[in-house]
Amino acid sequence: MAIPIALMDYSDGETDESVAKMVSLTRNSPASVSYAKVFINALRNIINGANGKEEIIKIGDLVKFDVVAAVKSHNGSDPMTACYLNSSFPAALYMMYKYSTDETRDVTVAFEEGCLANANRGGENVATGSLIGALLGAECGFSNLPAKFISGLCPEQSQQIETEIDDFLDSVLGSEN
Repeated sequence: MAIPIALMDYSDGETDESVAKMVSLTRNSPASVSYAKVFINALRNIINGANGKEEIIKIGDLVKFDVVAAVKSHNGSDPMTACYLNSSFPAALYMMYKYSTDETRDVTVAFEEGCLANANRGGENVATGSLIGALLGAECGFSNLPAKFISGLCPEQSQQIETEIDDFLDSVLGSEN
C-alpha cells in the first residue's frame, strides 16, 4: 500500500517516482499508478492541513470524475461497485467526499459514518475502505478517531499495535516525532 509514502518528506517528483515503483511491484497497470499518485499527493496535502473536500474535488478533476455532481445525483445512496479500478476508484472518491467533514460535521462522527457506510455498502469495499479510512483518518487526526475503533478492535493486543505504529512512524519520520 502506498499510504506510508505520503508520510515521507519527498518532493512531488520523488513521491510520484516512489509510488510508481511501489505499485509496479504488484501491478503492471499505468491506471493503478495514476490513481495512486493523485491519491497519495492529496493525502499528503490533507495531512499537512489542506481541506479534504477540496482535495477530493481536485482528485476527481484529475481522473475526470465530477464527484460533487455524483454525490448530488445519488439521492443519498452509496454506490456499490465491482473490483474494477475504473469504477471502484470513483466510488471511493464519492464516499470520501460524501463523508468528509465540513463546518456542519464533527470530524469524529464524519470518520465513523464514512467507514461504517463503506463497510455496509457491499461490493468492492475492502480496498476502497483503506483509501477512505486513510483520507478521512488524515482529516480527522489520530486524537479524534472514535475510541471504540482504537481500543475495541483487539484489546488484548492494543499495546503491541501502538508500539508497532510508533516504531514505524519513528523509522519513517525520525524519532523526534
